[in-house]
Amino acid sequence: YTFAHYSPMLEFGPNSVVSGQLAHWGPLYADILMRIYHGIYTAQNLENVDLWWLIREGGVEVGADMGVPINPKFEEPLKAVKVTDPILGEISVYDLVLERVEQFKDPTMPFYPFTGPIKDQDGVERLKSGQRATYGELLVMDYFVDGLVGIIPD
Repeated sequence: YTFAHYSPMLEFGPNSVVSGQLAHWGPLYADILMRIYHGIYTAQNLENVDLWWLIREGGVEVGADMGVPINPKFEEPLKAVKVTDPILGEISVYDLVLERVEQFKDPTMPFYPFTGPIKDQDGVERLKSGQRATYGELLVMDYFVDGLVGIIPD
């Protein structure tokens, strides 16, 4: 199984692309150009510009293709798999993904995936219970979480 990253990949992998993170470049570029035009972004402050657009800002969407959050080929298999969420109770993986998308749109972020406790693959606690990783911490994250197999190259 594969996941798209920034661009829709469903047409290139109709039997393997499940979903992905798709970027909406148009609104992002329009925002950048508008801010340059109005003198908000200048050659002197570009290094401080933050382009961290998330779902709630309209910068990205979840999808195998634009407007297709989950490849229809995988909808029924994902609906058949049930998981237990501490808040939502028993729910299908399909419904949980769609619920998380809605939660990401909420400015209060009722669900934040980088909330502790989080341990790295060596068992070292990186985030304490209830602690949310900051933007800065995410930018320099250089470890795999517990349960992932692999080595980050130097």
